[in-house]
Amino acid sequence: MVKKIGIVLCILVLLVYGTALAQTPKKGGTLIFGRGGDSVGLDPAYETDGNSFMICDNVHEGLVFYKDESTDTEPGLAESWTIAPDGKTYTFKLRKGVKFHDGTPFNADAVVFSHGRQMKERKLKFFGKGWDIP
Repeated sequence: MVKKIGIVLCILVLLVYGTALAQTPKKGGTLIFGRGGDSVGLDPAYETDGNSFMICDNVHEGLVFYKDESTDTEPGLAESWTIAPDGKTYTFKLRKGVKFHDGTPFNADAVVFSHGRQMKERKLKFFGKGWDIP
């Protein structure tokens, strides 16, 4: 019994001591990210391999996202959105103050360009000829 209490006390001391050693987050610096192979590319419209997606997910952001372990959507670059009664027109309210990595402002023109480029492309991995919309 005394041995069990001693073990429990040691574990508690280690847990408390371990949390005391936690460092405050550091901004900036270099992130080293290990993975199993190289990316084929970094254009999410074209790439289908997992290594490319690991990077694309950290570089590109969508208008909306799926919630974790759900098919419900949540805001991304769009703060909110409405869908017309006929289901054919979506209107997105875009987040303000967002910039691309090169400092170019994110706006409706950028969204139209990105989606327009994908709709015109004939060899997209996920959408085939234009977009396949269920």
